[in-house]
Amino acid sequence: MLRTIGIAMNICSTIEFINDEYGGPAVSLPNLLLSLNNNYDVDNVILSAKESNDSCENSIIKKAGIPWFTYEISKFNKLRYSREFGRLLSKYAADSDILFANNLWNYVPYKTYAYAKSNNIPLVTSIRGTLSPWSLSQGYVRKKIAWGVFQRRMLNDSALVHVTSEDEFKAVRSLGVTSNILYSSHGIVTPDRVHEDKEFFKERLGLDKNKRYFLFMSRLHKKKGLDLLLRVWRRLSHRNKDWVLLVAGPDYGNYQEQLSLPQTKYLGMLTGELKDAAFYCSDFFVLPTFSENFGVVIGEALARGLPVLTTNNAPWQNINNIGCGNSFDLSESNLSNVLNDYFSQSKLELIQRGDLGRKYILNDYSWEKKAQEFHQELTKVL
Repeated sequence: MLRTIGIAMNICSTIEFINDEYGGPAVSLPNLLLSLNNNYDVDNVILSAKESNDSCENSIIKKAGIPWFTYEISKFNKLRYSREFGRLLSKYAADSDILFANNLWNYVPYKTYAYAKSNNIPLVTSIRGTLSPWSLSQGYVRKKIAWGVFQRRMLNDSALVHVTSEDEFKAVRSLGVTSNILYSSHGIVTPDRVHEDKEFFKERLGLDKNKRYFLFMSRLHKKKGLDLLLRVWRRLSHRNKDWVLLVAGPDYGNYQEQLSLPQTKYLGMLTGELKDAAFYCSDFFVLPTFSENFGVVIGEALARGLPVLTTNNAPWQNINNIGCGNSFDLSESNLSNVLNDYFSQSKLELIQRGDLGRKYILNDYSWEKKAQEFHQELTKVL
């Protein structure tokens, strides 16, 4: 690949967790850093926590060879405090040109900010959905205290604040933050081609070749709307015997009993080829989320030729105009209506919708384009 000549820089990125099972940031951060390295010779290192007995794997980081160092904490350590994190910063951030903090509210961004300030290193802060109404309502008292102790100062002292949606931009400004803001969505890794042999991938996952499938893939958590989806599917399934709901992702909400519904198949946490197989054997994708600052998995589904059903709580309303899915106000009745609509569509109609979505991702969400936007702002920080 031909590299772009620019200002050489080293970036030390800090994040709460970045294992594969943590979803969006585990995909978007390493892909951004990889594209910055490939196109602009930006050197990277990632520091994160890991829970006790955690396997601590990230397939993208491993494949890209990005240096990644962790410190261990208990799963009950909500503040993510550890002296070891300070030692990691001192060891790996000392020669950095930029510190890149991902997420807010706990010890990881606090210590990153404190280290950047005391060592006169420019700080870039990525919000990553932490200012959405849903996120703010979780642990509200703790976050209110953190806002007064350090979070307001951290955002205002950041050389650059990164947001991925218009709502996130407005949320930052509404809090009185005056720092420069980069509004740039994440990119999406798009496969070279869409695999249309659904029967092959159904067999790969041990599924009935005669059934049609629709896919929910995310963390199994109430925030993602899985409870709502299962309630609606319980009512609709008996009238749609040819359809099966596939559920994929790590279980954070003890959903085992609910996933025993008829015409429902839990695939567990999937990565790599098995993750792709779940996309390719499905006719469409559904994520009735309560809150997304971006929704990487929505882009991944579109990139693989699947139409998408999601809510207006994710920044993908444009799929309505393009014709590659439906974005709707979150309610049981709305979800029921769009599902019934898609159950009634032919395979050809869904394929045509999926083709429109794939073209949309190819045109607007390449990582090269996103890295260019990011690098342009980073050079202003130095």
